[in-house]
Formats: sequence, structure tokens, C-alpha cells
Amino acid sequence: MTIGPEVEISGDITLTAQWKEEKKPDGGEKKTGGSSSGFDLVFNIPGEDNSWEYVGGGYAPQQAYRVSLAPMQGGSAALGLTTGDSGTQMNVYPSTTVYVFPNAEQGYVLDKIVWSLIDGSASYDITEAKNFVMPAMDVVVYVTFKPAA
Repeated sequence: MTIGPEVEISGDITLTAQWKEEKKPDGGEKKTGGSSSGFDLVFNIPGEDNSWEYVGGGYAPQQAYRVSLAPMQGGSAALGLTTGDSGTQMNVYPSTTVYVFPNAEQGYVLDKIVWSLIDGSASYDITEAKNFVMPAMDVVVYVTFKPAA
């Protein structure tokens, strides 16, 4: 992968990087490096949904995983991201916060929100938080409703 123009070097050369504080485009934490004279080096490479991963000196696209809602009764739900994307199934990059928006039908109230790894090895109750951080594995979100008292 070429990032920027290619330069042919025909002899010995010393390159010195000057690092500056750089805010990630998705609003994440800032990374800093040392500084000296030379060129500013920026290694920001966006993924398809503007997610970023710090890899070997730069940000590069990472693999997305599937998050989907299980069928439910007594209401509906949607999944959402801070990018404004929403739906009942999404491809999401690890470390991205996924929000769950339950909507109970008349006569029902929210009972529980649980997300589970697709292989069934772990489940997490997120009823209070209504969000979770996407792992590097496909997940299913279960939203249950119960009759209102």
C-alpha cells in the first residue's frame, strides 16, 4: 500500500520525523510523538465508515464484525452508532460503541437487553447502559419486553 507520493532515493539519506499532536477524525484520543526538525508525518487512513485503528505508526482500516438484533415480541429496537448509522443489522468495527434503542409497544415495557457473542461463549446484560463496545467477533443483541403491570 502506498501512502502518498513515492520518492526514489539514489544515495544515503537521513530522514527525521517531526511528530505533532493529531486528533483522530472519529473524536478519539490524541496520539503524540517526539519532535525534531523535518517533515510532519501523518498516517491517517480511514475505513469505510470513518473508523480508525492505530497500527504500526498509522491508522488503518480494520475488520468489521456483524451485530444484529434477534427477533422480539412486544416491541421493536434499533442499533445505532455515533456516526448516525442505525439499523437492525450492521457491520461494526471493534472498539466502536453500539447503542440499542428499544421501543415498547403499547401495553409493554422493556424487560432486558443482553448482547451475546455469536458462538454463545459469553453474554452481557446492558439493560441499564443500553450500549456496549463492539468486540472482535459477531454478536447478537436480545431485547425482551414484558406486559406492563
